[in-house]
Amino acid sequence: MRPVSPRRQIFEAKFEKFLSNKSQKEHIEGRAKALKPAPFDVVTKNQSSPSKNTNRYKSTKATSGKFDGEDLIPDGYEDHLMR
Repeated sequence: MRPVSPRRQIFEAKFEKFLSNKSQKEHIEGRAKALKPAPFDVVTKNQSSPSKNTNRYKSTKATSGKFDGEDLIPDGYEDHLMR
């Protein structure tokens, strides 16, 4: 049997450590994924219901900056209050 070089022994030890860390990491990630809660909307609604977050991305209607005449105080209203 041929003697194994010290460099090869170190390399194999590091590689074995890498493989064990990799399997442990996959195990931890799998547990974390299993513990992650389901989305709120899926839990409280059925699958066909729209999400509440869609309202954030809807475009808002552009306003002209003018008011409706019905919403404004009519002319002479202050005089009417003073009477």
